[in-house]
Amino acid sequence: MTDKPTALVFRKRLLAYSETFVANQGYALRRHRPVFVGFQQDRAGLHHLARRDVEMLTDVASSVGVARLPMRLGLGPPRIWMRRLAATRPVVLHTHFISAAKPGGQLARALGVPMVATAHGNDVTNPLTPAFRKELAASFALCERVIAVSQFIADRLADAGCPDDKLVQHYIGIPLAGLDPTPVPSAPVVLFVGRFVEKKGIAYLLKAFRQVQAQCPGARLQLIGDGPLRASLQALDRELDTRAEFLGVKTPDEVQAAMRAARVLAAPSVRTERDAEGLGMVFLEAQALGRPVVGFRSGGIGEAVGHNQTGLLAAERDVEALAQNLAQVLLDATLAQTLGTAGAKRVRARFDITRQTGALESIYEAARG
Repeated sequence: MTDKPTALVFRKRLLAYSETFVANQGYALRRHRPVFVGFQQDRAGLHHLARRDVEMLTDVASSVGVARLPMRLGLGPPRIWMRRLAATRPVVLHTHFISAAKPGGQLARALGVPMVATAHGNDVTNPLTPAFRKELAASFALCERVIAVSQFIADRLADAGCPDDKLVQHYIGIPLAGLDPTPVPSAPVVLFVGRFVEKKGIAYLLKAFRQVQAQCPGARLQLIGDGPLRASLQALDRELDTRAEFLGVKTPDEVQAAMRAARVLAAPSVRTERDAEGLGMVFLEAQALGRPVVGFRSGGIGEAVGHNQTGLLAAERDVEALAQNLAQVLLDATLAQTLGTAGAKRVRARFDITRQTGALESIYEAARG
């Protein structure tokens, strides 16, 4: 047992494979010991966590649905689970995604500790209907601090009525160990990394890449990830004859290797009716490795990527401009290297997770009063 106070890191399911940022931020804590708390495991990303650092409801209950029923009725969490969590000596509970503030708040109240919640993107980008505003207001009331992962998300939270004295804009950052920049390769490879969902804008990328191939016949497009749109995107690829390489889900090490082998990372994310890019950890990671990023100026991407400094950003859904920018980076080695070098410097100056998590711990301490 460490002498450090414990910060409970709450996510309802531990842990989606794309949510490495939750694990990375927790393990970057220096003044607190992280204990990851959830209702049940998600095997896709549980390997990001050491099992000794995890406390799940399924450890003490055979049925999560039955065990959570008292919480849904407002009666509080199971006492046996609270005894296990209290034994970790928590001083703060950090809930990821404001949509989980209600159960997170129940845990925090039962333990007698303040709750901090981070809003990441689709948890606050739904249309601000009266019902959603009411739901968010109830969530804000449960929090001592509400953290926005970008200014874009902070503005959204302010529009939704988050109190000024609770709202904090704070970049999570990324671990930089092992991400030393390397020269941009000559191979004309465009890489996409992300979920195959509407927000990620992959259809626009495929359409743009068809135009890129006319200017750069040897260009290749690689897509890492998976999701509900995979079949329709593969059908579009066949229709356009872009011959994109669908590589599936890869480990973090494999993703980094693919980034190093690529000339540019594509960031074609768009706003949808209910979702938007909060910031984008993968864009930071690519820049840390010295790779330029080309995409749309959507959501928080303009904060992660410096337009005309570390990448090239076009207006959302402007396929022609996206194609032109991709072709420019593929055909101009000097430009690609200049953007890549600047990106590596910018990420180290603004998004070092060690420094950023130190600031997060100050937020924890302020929330404790």
